[in-house]
Amino acid sequence: FAYQRVVPGRPGDAAASGTSIFFRNANVHRNRRYFTGGVEPRAILALPLGKTDHQVIAGVRLHWERAEEQRVDGASGNDPSGEMTEEEVRTGVALSPYVQYRLTLFDRLRITPGIRLEAFMAERQVLRTRVPTDAGLVSQSVNVLERQPTYAIIPGLGLSYLAWQGLMFYAGVHRGFAPPRTKDNITTEGQNLRLEAEHSWNWEAGTRLAVGDFFTAETAVFLLDFQNQVIPPSEAGGATARDTGTGAPRLVNGGRTRHVGVETSMTLDLAAMTDWGFSVPYSVSYTFVDARWVDGVFEGNLLAYAPQHLLNTRVQFIHPAGFTAQLSGSYLSPQFTDNANSKLPSADGTTGVIGRRLLLDARVAYTFAPLGVTFSIAGKNLTDYRYIA
Repeated sequence: FAYQRVVPGRPGDAAASGTSIFFRNANVHRNRRYFTGGVEPRAILALPLGKTDHQVIAGVRLHWERAEEQRVDGASGNDPSGEMTEEEVRTGVALSPYVQYRLTLFDRLRITPGIRLEAFMAERQVLRTRVPTDAGLVSQSVNVLERQPTYAIIPGLGLSYLAWQGLMFYAGVHRGFAPPRTKDNITTEGQNLRLEAEHSWNWEAGTRLAVGDFFTAETAVFLLDFQNQVIPPSEAGGATARDTGTGAPRLVNGGRTRHVGVETSMTLDLAAMTDWGFSVPYSVSYTFVDARWVDGVFEGNLLAYAPQHLLNTRVQFIHPAGFTAQLSGSYLSPQFTDNANSKLPSADGTTGVIGRRLLLDARVAYTFAPLGVTFSIAGKNLTDYRYIA
């Protein structure tokens, strides 16, 4: 293909040093269609007995999904069509029966155990794909079909206690389950990689506080203990799924990881304590999470794309006449792009640290109540801060 634009050098620089960014006079269309459907009947049995309330919830969820994908390569940058080089169909059927029992004592203590069975059947049918030949990758029609069933039993337990009006303590533990994506588990050649589902034990404990209508706060600590975490590959950043020694795709079961952290949030409206006739709520939320590999070749390393700090803050002005204004900011700490925690970027830009970002947004609006019409103006990233998303 002819080169349309090269930054900062010539086309030859790309092959020589790998540092040029160039655009070819071609395009790629990724046509996708998705279909989903399901049904979920549920039955609830309530039995109040004196100072206790008993409730049983039972049901079953049936879910079906289908994805149709095509890749069409255009011969020029503005070609609206082209050659179909890839085509596949993926389907999935999931069945999830569950039952939950809720016991409430003296309107203050609530104990809720439950259990769910997950059964998921995934199917991938590749109709056309690019196969390696002596002349390079050549698109060919194929008909490869493979299926993969996944099953799991998921128990859980939740507790909550209302200490007094406005103050609640809660805790819980449940079994986490996520089947591997069909596209990751079954290759285009029809090979079943036998990726295990992501299983974890998830623990949390926290408290919620509300004082009148002017102050609310919540804090929670959590521990997510994954027995097997699968990080799928990405065309944009394949480094997360590549073996550090050979550079080959590393589509395997990742191993154990542990996520430990705390979440807290607060909203304060001083105007609600007075008769000013308008509201000025201020809210702030902060999350810290330390997500690391706990065994294997990456033991002790942080997970890719797992920033440790996230801070959001917002102040609003709300007037009954219909005027509103708000100013918000968000901060995200640096994050690694590969499991080896490479700090320096590679020549092709697929590894290295993604730096922190601090964004500032604003919005002003007026609502004309008789007509229900709202006029607004908003500014995103007001400081024009450059960052990698």
